[in-house]
Amino acid sequence: MPDSLQDITTAVHQSTLRTLQAAWPDRETGSALMDLTEASLNHLGETLTGFTQIAGLKTACAAGCFFCCYLQVDVRAHEVFLILRWLDKNWTAEAVGALLVDARRVRARALTEESPSHSAIAGAPGDPGQPPALREEAQPTPRQPCVFLRNGHCSIYPVRPGACRRYSSASLEACGDLYEGIEPTQGIQFPVLKEAGRAAGTAIHNTFIAKGYDGFSYQLPLAIASALEDPSCWERWLKKEKAFPASAESTVPSHLHFSQSESLTQLQAALRSPAPARVTSAPAGEPAPVPAAAGESPPTPASEVVKTLPPQPVSPVATSRTWNQSLSATSPPQGNPAQKKPPTSA
Repeated sequence: MPDSLQDITTAVHQSTLRTLQAAWPDRETGSALMDLTEASLNHLGETLTGFTQIAGLKTACAAGCFFCCYLQVDVRAHEVFLILRWLDKNWTAEAVGALLVDARRVRARALTEESPSHSAIAGAPGDPGQPPALREEAQPTPRQPCVFLRNGHCSIYPVRPGACRRYSSASLEACGDLYEGIEPTQGIQFPVLKEAGRAAGTAIHNTFIAKGYDGFSYQLPLAIASALEDPSCWERWLKKEKAFPASAESTVPSHLHFSQSESLTQLQAALRSPAPARVTSAPAGEPAPVPAAAGESPPTPASEVVKTLPPQPVSPVATSRTWNQSLSATSPPQGNPAQKKPPTSA
């Protein structure tokens, strides 16, 4: 990774950490933690929106295009419970029941797969507690729509996971190729958006982990099924225990020899270190970056670093907004109709 991009992602990570730590509730009630989760995800989205606007990037994402909704999504427990809170407020009992049927179907299929494919929309591969993602361009395509995809739109858009918020396309054609199982000839994501989103997402998850909450990565539909079936999942999470069973955990190809449990233990130890950790986006499968030494100079602000970059798809971090502002969700992305027809939703 170029030094300039490394500086930007480090600035994003540290800024997000400080913002989330300052906003951490004095009383860790379920409601307060869910409000914080929602605010943190909105903050992540606003950060990437700032990058996109300031740098003049034009993404290929638009309402009605949902190639990425056919990829496995990895989430953390706090994201799952935020979704459940939203469902409880906005969905009928019948709709939630139908969702459980769909989630169980996905789970049954996943448990019978001999070689489950990993996600191109994985959580944060640089995080030692997150399964290392494979290259997006080489991902096998599951051709299985997200359980929340309804009539070509995300039915939980206001509370969608961080992984979904971070995934923005630089090429509709590349997304279409990936869906068809063809190796794209060009990158799918703008490098700076991908790395900055990864850094912000890692900072959010690491803050919850540092506070003692479940840091395992889970497959979205499998965790949803478990949460709907077993209300004690929520109680376990509030007690700072592992919320969901091992069968709901994210998977990686066996040849990578990756253990979430072991890596999470290492991450927890690193987060307890008094030195300020500079955890950004290490390449998949490599050790976490070494924490910055005590007394080390802070990184150059991203807004300054970006001035030294060539006019490529890179940009400065968005100015952090006050977390006490409205928690209302953003609107679905709008744009020109997709030139390449997206897949038909289930």
